[in-house]
Amino acid sequence: MATQATKFFNVLFIPFGEVHESGKKLSDNTLSALIKGVELHNRKKFDFIVVSGGKNNAAGLMKNWLWEKKVKNDIICTEDKSRDLFDSVQMGLGLVDRVMRSQKNAKPKLAVVADSWTNRAVRMMLTGQNISATYDNSSAEVPWGRVFKMIAYCFAALSHPRGEGKLAGIIRSLFS
Repeated sequence: MATQATKFFNVLFIPFGEVHESGKKLSDNTLSALIKGVELHNRKKFDFIVVSGGKNNAAGLMKNWLWEKKVKNDIICTEDKSRDLFDSVQMGLGLVDRVMRSQKNAKPKLAVVADSWTNRAVRMMLTGQNISATYDNSSAEVPWGRVFKMIAYCFAALSHPRGEGKLAGIIRSLFS
């Protein structure tokens, strides 16, 4: 009995979208990641684009921004329930997994686009999850508050990549 070859799908993942306090405008950091993501998509043509951000309709605003840049609606998947970076990564990967299960013998090749500090944290959270991933840094200048937040996520991810454990609980309560 012949086995089917695994088909790889190129998936662009933009985690942890954020909105300005007004709730109507994407943060500069998120916009920078989206711009970089569209540049990559125009060169590589991803099969799916997953945007993640549950606070203040960030995922919806990200999807609308991608539509305005003429990205096809049928390849954009949104995750809009996450409260923090751990949720964003796990729920975003859950969405990728559901899409892959709908395809026969499919595996994702993930391209993560975020600022350099968020990418460091995401890389640590993906440790041991057997996912092929590359990381592209957006050109966003990362404010010190976000750097501090991402360093905290990195420390928590060292012991519990999925956001479990006491340290992760403390960090989640601080930043959610």
